[in-house]
Amino acid sequence: MRFLFVLILLAGTGIGLIYPWATANFSGREIGTWRVYEQGRFKPLTVSLRDRDAPVRVLVDLTARAERIVSQQRTVLTLTAATNGRTVLASTLQFNHVDNPRQASPQLPDKIFRDEAGLIATVSPGAYVFTVGPGDADASGRPCLALRCRGNRRPRAADRLLADGGRPDRFLAVLAFCWRATGKSEFAAAAATLGQGSHMNYRHAYHAGNFADVVKHVVLTRLLDYLKQKDKAFRVIDTHAGIGRYDLSSLEAHKTGEWQGGIGRLIDAAFDAKAAALLAPYLAAVRSLNPEGGVKKYPGSPLLARNLLRKQDRLSAIELHPKDAARLKIEFAGDFQTKVMELDGWLALGAHLPPKEKRGLVLIDPPFEEEGEFGRLVDGLVKAHRRWPSGIYALWYPIKDRKAVIAFRKALKQSGISKILDIEFEIRPASSDPSLDGTGMVVVNPPFTLEGELRTMLPALHKLLAVGKPAHWSLEWLAGEQVPPPG
Repeated sequence: MRFLFVLILLAGTGIGLIYPWATANFSGREIGTWRVYEQGRFKPLTVSLRDRDAPVRVLVDLTARAERIVSQQRTVLTLTAATNGRTVLASTLQFNHVDNPRQASPQLPDKIFRDEAGLIATVSPGAYVFTVGPGDADASGRPCLALRCRGNRRPRAADRLLADGGRPDRFLAVLAFCWRATGKSEFAAAAATLGQGSHMNYRHAYHAGNFADVVKHVVLTRLLDYLKQKDKAFRVIDTHAGIGRYDLSSLEAHKTGEWQGGIGRLIDAAFDAKAAALLAPYLAAVRSLNPEGGVKKYPGSPLLARNLLRKQDRLSAIELHPKDAARLKIEFAGDFQTKVMELDGWLALGAHLPPKEKRGLVLIDPPFEEEGEFGRLVDGLVKAHRRWPSGIYALWYPIKDRKAVIAFRKALKQSGISKILDIEFEIRPASSDPSLDGTGMVVVNPPFTLEGELRTMLPALHKLLAVGKPAHWSLEWLAGEQVPPPG
């Protein structure tokens, strides 16, 4: 009997000592828990992390009254993390691989489903902003969200203590999503985006209507015109939508005056008949905002796209910056054909594809204010194309850092995507100091009509917009069909 008692005592002591050690060294130590959904709204959370917290494992617990979550390859939640204006994690969560959810409580029918958002391998000391958002599906219920996380698998003894007088701000993120529905719950697609809380210096109001906007929007209108040739509905997804409408008499626009070298030269210009016909939808959209003549207002890409939609078509306008997203929602208030989301556009490439219409266009137009934007553009395109290989993708990029552009185009050639057309439009030769000397557009799965249309329009636009010599425009197939050089 004594032997059995001693055996039980040793076993209990062993479990008490070994279990916490195993949890810390193999699962990671718990960092903290915070609520991120209150009063019907998601809210960003700022957490202070230290280098010795790395690697940080971000998990998501979803509590729901269901035996399984059937997301049909769609996203239930989106999650992003950013520090110093740089996105360090972006993930979409589906929760459809959990076969044995845990019971939330013996008194409740709720089950806990867990999904892993990802790993922050390296931590730079400082504040990290975590942003959680819904996917692209409608669902009923009252969500209760909390962030929780696991840190360094091999913490030093001092790291096990809470810093700053017991506050949990050094702990990092695990997301727990509780959904308590009164009836049958359905979870559709959700996407994860990181970096939503970061400060963004870029404001397109300074650059609206410039030569780069003209080229980008002309290409956009030709793609939409092609999609409208069939009666079947399509969807436009604008990942970096901005505010939708720009005042060219504003202080920002007046400060740079860039629009005068873009739409200002175009609005009343004369073109030959073929070029005029192709440019007509774009110019008509601009003139619709300026009924008194001239150009005082300029449509951003979402407003331009909306102007060209038919009653069966739809627009998803995605904007990260809270103030810009709020203005965009006002712009499209009451418009059932347009859905505005305050979300990191990079997340949409995972969470909102393919669209239910199975036809359409994805416009990716990042601000290029952060390092690594070209890399994110390639990575985002590859992931999106994997989810929706038949979609049309239009990617804008600046011609400013020539070496970066060359590397970007090389990466696209090696991406494995079968049909890529690159459009390059310079207004002046390379500057000694980096400046916006040109604009580029990459179109994946371009319509068969686009090449010929561009060869008609680009010479006319280049003659009007170029300000220095030598400057050129070009079309090159990075993958797929081969186009002869411009004559």
